[in-house]
This record gives sequence, structure tokens and C-alpha cells, in this order.
Amino acid sequence: MNTSNTQRILPRILRRCGRLTWKLLPEPAQNTKLLRRVGRWIYRHFTSKTMRFQSHYTQFMRNPSLVGTVAHLAVERAASRPLRMTSIGCSTGAELYSVIAMVRSAAPDARIQAFGIDLASDVVDAARNGVYWPGKSSATNSVFESGRPEVLVHEAPGLLNILYPQADGSLHVRAHLKKDVEWLVSDASDRNLVKRIGRQDVVLANNVLGPMDDGLAARCLQNLMTLVRPGGYLVIDGVEQNLKYRLLASSGFTPILSNAREIWNGDPSKKGWPWVRWGHEPFSTDEGWHILKVTIFRNDADVIAGRHPVLVAEEAVGERYLV
Repeated sequence: MNTSNTQRILPRILRRCGRLTWKLLPEPAQNTKLLRRVGRWIYRHFTSKTMRFQSHYTQFMRNPSLVGTVAHLAVERAASRPLRMTSIGCSTGAELYSVIAMVRSAAPDARIQAFGIDLASDVVDAARNGVYWPGKSSATNSVFESGRPEVLVHEAPGLLNILYPQADGSLHVRAHLKKDVEWLVSDASDRNLVKRIGRQDVVLANNVLGPMDDGLAARCLQNLMTLVRPGGYLVIDGVEQNLKYRLLASSGFTPILSNAREIWNGDPSKKGWPWVRWGHEPFSTDEGWHILKVTIFRNDADVIAGRHPVLVAEEAVGERYLV
């Protein structure tokens, strides 16, 4: 075996052995301060730059705690005026439809104007059509990997408030949920996006920035912050932790701590840390947790000294998330 093959294969073997060893550790042991520090070191040096590929994976009610909390906050915003919300990297629409369904359940008469935005026109078309097949992804043959199905077969009976079954086995989004949404092809880094859709009460941006290089992800996150109305909410997960802390800690966006633990642990696809890039480390209240392990942030930046949120973000102190 030549040197280049050894350099390529040896890290894979070490990762595989390390991952198997880690899985054998009891969960309480994995959540000790020492093991969290070890896990962060592993993640930073062996995992964070791996598997950086985009996928169209989305799922109805993927994280019920997150969807329910966002919907509750959105209903409060909708009490006095039309609710405006946007899903960035919307894929085939499952997350946005899930939130709208929860809002409609709590506030049937709420006035909603929603936008679903993605780079890939075919998944935007799929979201607009609102037709899904249990056990199959609607994003096949698209720009990025299709990922998992939007509806798992065993979950379909529990989604009848969002989807209604057809004779051919397909599931269609209910008409009263579809009427509120405009689906657009656009880029999260486009500075003209705010002119196109206006500022929003809720901006969903989950699992879209993580695969990007840090520079592009930072530009996108700053741009998304400008979309949020004063008092509105940014919902952000799946972004590189140092970047998240650097931009949000001093931005004037206030972390919403309600249900933080349940939300952090609520998505089964986030298992596998520290060996999987998108995995969540065990929930803890270590220093910085209120930024790093919180998903929902309220825009108070416009209230603090009347300053624009992206200007505050660009002046962030640049603290690092250290083990």
C-alpha cells in the first residue's frame, strides 16, 4: 500500500473505530463535562469539515417541539396584524406546511402570508404542488441529494390535519394551508431578498447553512437577520457553532429559552455527534449554551439603540466556542 492510500484510509479506520467505541459508552458518561470536551475536540478536528454536502431532506413534523413552539410565538404575532413568515431552503415544503398547520390549529382566522424559498426550482415546484408519497422523497433527481422521505409510512395517519390521502396512495396538502404560501426560487445570500418579500415575523432557516463554507454561511446568516421584523423570530439550526456564536451573541437577537432542551433533543436525525457533522452534542448548560443550544431568537436589535441587526452582527466581538 503506497503512502497516499495509507493517508487516505487510515483516518477512515480511526474514525470508524472511534465511533464504535463512543457508541458503547453509556449515555450518562457521554454527557459528562470531560466527555463533552473530548467530543468537541473530535468534532472540531475530525468531523466539522466532513460531509459538507447539501440535501433536500425535510420531513413533516420533523421536530414537534420546535414546530409547536414556533407556532405558539407566531400566533402571538398574528393577534394584531397579518403574520408574515418565510422558510429559507424550504426544500419540498414540509417544515413550512407543518408550522402553518399548527398556527391554523391554534388560530383558524389568522391572516397569514408565507414564502417558501429555495435555490432548486424543481423542489419549489414540488412544494407548490403539495403532493407526497409515504416512504418516498419528492426531491428525486434534483440539484442536491434527495434525503429521506417527507412522510414515513407509519407517520402518515398522524398527519391528517396537514395531508389528506388519495385513492392512489398519495397525500395532498390541505387547501386551506396551501392558499397562504407563495413559493419562490431565490438565494439566501441575495441582499435584495428583503426588497422582494419584505421583513418577516418568522424566518425559518434550519439545516441549510451547515454545508456551506464559513464565509458564505456568515453572509447568508447576516442577510437572514435583516429579514426579521423588530420583535420577530429567527429560527436557526444546523449552522457551524463558532459562526453561530460569533454572529448572534452580540447581535441584539435574544435567545428564546422556552422548551430549549426539548427542541434540542427533538429531531432524531441529529444523533451521531461527535462523528456526524450535523449531530447535536448532548444538551447541557455549559458556558454559551444560551446561544449554541438554542434554536429560536427574537430580533431586539432594532430596539437596542435603534440599530439595524446586520450592522450589530458585523461588529460582533468574535468570541470563540472553546473546549
